[in-house]
Amino acid sequence: DEPQYRRRMAFDDDIENIRRDCSKRNEYYEATVGRDVTCRVHDSMHMIKKGSSRSSGYQGFSLVGCHVFRLPEEDGSDANKFHPLQPQNDPLLALPSLRSLIKGQPELDFFVQSFFSRKQRVALVMLFVRTLPRGVDEHFDNVFDAFVSGDTAVRDRKLEVFLQLGPGFQLPGSIWAALKVINWMLRFARRGEGEIPFVSNKVRTPFPGMRISSYTVLRHFGGSLQNNHSLPKNYVAATATIEEEALQNPIIRGMLQRLEGGVLPHCVVDVSIVVEGQSADELPERALGTARLVHLDCVQCALPTSFSSTGTIAAPRVRHLSSQRPPSWSLR
Repeated sequence: DEPQYRRRMAFDDDIENIRRDCSKRNEYYEATVGRDVTCRVHDSMHMIKKGSSRSSGYQGFSLVGCHVFRLPEEDGSDANKFHPLQPQNDPLLALPSLRSLIKGQPELDFFVQSFFSRKQRVALVMLFVRTLPRGVDEHFDNVFDAFVSGDTAVRDRKLEVFLQLGPGFQLPGSIWAALKVINWMLRFARRGEGEIPFVSNKVRTPFPGMRISSYTVLRHFGGSLQNNHSLPKNYVAATATIEEEALQNPIIRGMLQRLEGGVLPHCVVDVSIVVEGQSADELPERALGTARLVHLDCVQCALPTSFSSTGTIAAPRVRHLSSQRPPSWSLR
């Protein structure tokens, strides 16, 4: 069956995006950082004045596609226990067509980010391809190279996510209040992440940048960590598992437990990935990639459990992505 989660192209004017998004459900597209998405990142003065920031330029990687997969039930059966789509496994091992797409284009660099929700039993998988040529932004080259060559500890420290909530509808008042509380707590606590930039916005409600490893169980694959010779070398991947029980702050843990299943269907959410610059030659930062999720009901849109290992998800050769009009994965 055709998935209910569909990709569309962004309008040139973000006001047109906002008008359409207010009445649509279960869509996603790539907004443009610096034009449609405000993403405050560290600037070149950050090493001298902690927290010094600027708006990021256009993202260095373009969005190839985004899919939601249903996870197997935790019923103890061998079939579900050893299902390949698990956060401890490299996504390329679980998704053959994803592996084929990346392996077939060794001249390009890819980034795979997956978010797993055990509560909803779904996984959101996003694929990005580098479209910013080397040499255009030496600082971005340096920080991404450091991430690719780094060990697990380095990648944990560097990988961040910035969220913005756009205009939505039918958002329960209790959920909105919870979002405001989390926003306030992140702004003033930040769990030791240290001077991650934050700026308000009249159209969208931004959340301070979050080090993903502080709020999820984060695992890394590819790059210097690659030890499977059957997999390609031109990618890095991360899986983030939302496990509220692992959070030490009881207020944030309680809020996330309440929000995990109740926010996305009622909001337009910008998800921007940033690799943190931690030295002068890695600053200023630039957003790696972004995706805008429009009133996404993950459970409703999730592809069947069997699809992740047996379905065929493919895309045209992504060399055409340099046009900034990247095709999504599509079912055949």
